Amino acid sequence: MLGFDPRSFIVISTCVAAMCAFICFSLRRGISDDIGALNCWGSACIVLVLSSLLFATRTSIGVLYSSYFANITVVTGIVLLYASIRQFCDLAPYRALYVALPVISAGLLLWPTFVSDDYRTRIVIVSSINALLFAAAGLAIWRDKRKYFAEYFTAAVFFITGLVSAARCLAAIASPSTSQPLTDASSIQYVYLATFAFSLIALSMGFFLMVTKRLQVRLENAALRDGLTGIATRSAFEQRAAVELARSMRTGRQSSLLMIDLDNFKSINDRHGHRGGDIVLKEFVRKTSTMLRGHDVFGRYGGEEFVVLLPDTDHDTALQVATRICGAVQEPGPGDSPAFTASIGVTTGIPPAGEIHSFFDEADKALYRAKAAGKNCVASHREIERVA
Repeated sequence: MLGFDPRSFIVISTCVAAMCAFICFSLRRGISDDIGALNCWGSACIVLVLSSLLFATRTSIGVLYSSYFANITVVTGIVLLYASIRQFCDLAPYRALYVALPVISAGLLLWPTFVSDDYRTRIVIVSSINALLFAAAGLAIWRDKRKYFAEYFTAAVFFITGLVSAARCLAAIASPSTSQPLTDASSIQYVYLATFAFSLIALSMGFFLMVTKRLQVRLENAALRDGLTGIATRSAFEQRAAVELARSMRTGRQSSLLMIDLDNFKSINDRHGHRGGDIVLKEFVRKTSTMLRGHDVFGRYGGEEFVVLLPDTDHDTALQVATRICGAVQEPGPGDSPAFTASIGVTTGIPPAGEIHSFFDEADKALYRAKAAGKNCVASHREIERVA
């Protein structure tokens, strides 16, 4: 069929696996390991290079290497691909399974390799194991909640490759006269070898796209989330606030803004060190978050200053929320958390288009009033509320 020597496909597979391993380890040099599994994927490609080399030298070296070890290494390589996917998807590793499958393959291949020289049985053993591994890898990606195009693409290639391996297994079962590997000119053999060569390119490309997308998402999150507290950065908060306040202008419903400053934070740092200051910041965010609704916007405005936008919230309700926050933060925290209090400025209204920053200025002025009134209180343009 097509006048194509199976060894040609094997050579192609060798070159492809070597290229993928090189790309993988090159990427690994510039990407943090917590992005996931690049080392494991690169190792899988190297093992598959070894497997392809052993298969290609079938007429030059003994059956121990060209058949027995070659089949075991191909199973091991696909096990490593599966392990890479589980690591990338943050799934618990099946270490016992990763060791057991190559060992089981080695045991099952002993008789058909060294005693009966049964190529058909070897196909059934290796192809069935590979089909299950490809399907399991595709399923692991499919079940992951963080899916983009790269994940769908890679999962599809895993499933297709698994189907081809399963078809090869079934064809071997249905055709007892299956010939030897380098003389097997059946259609399914050509399809299998071609699929294996080109699916490795597709899988590696898909995996690299997955890693790149994961890195992009993490970088975007780092830009939008404060590294210490996990809430919105100032720029991210202002972007979301602009959207919410524009909606407020369209609907005619008031929104409220809380500007919050932790009292005497410098002295906390002086007494307890920067670690103590970090504990206070995180404890404040933890306590305040419990007082807010899911659609409220909470951000770190800078240093020990925070800001909360309460959409569709009138002035009296905003004062109640601010008072609860002010009271909650002075409650005793964990044993290593220094005591602290907060002052809060409140403003409410519907800022005119293009005057959003004036809304922030009003809250900032109210905060200044709270500070001037002795701290540990809530202030607005209407009143100052002392928190005992």
